Amino acid sequence: MKQLNFGTLNTKYAEKNPEEAIRYIVETIGISKIVLASSLSIEDRLLTKRRLRQQKR
Repeated sequence: MKQLNFGTLNTKYAEKNPEEAIRYIVETIGISKIVLASSLSIEDRLLTKRRLRQQKR
């Protein structure tokens, strides 16, 4: 299993949209290693809604 490189994540994906950063993480460590947490802010709710919609496909 590959390790997540936070340096790459912070520099390469700083100006990209969240979906691209999440795609990098999933491709690097796999979907089974990801946990999504939410503080119930509008941004977190949007990410959660998108993730749930993707799971239904």
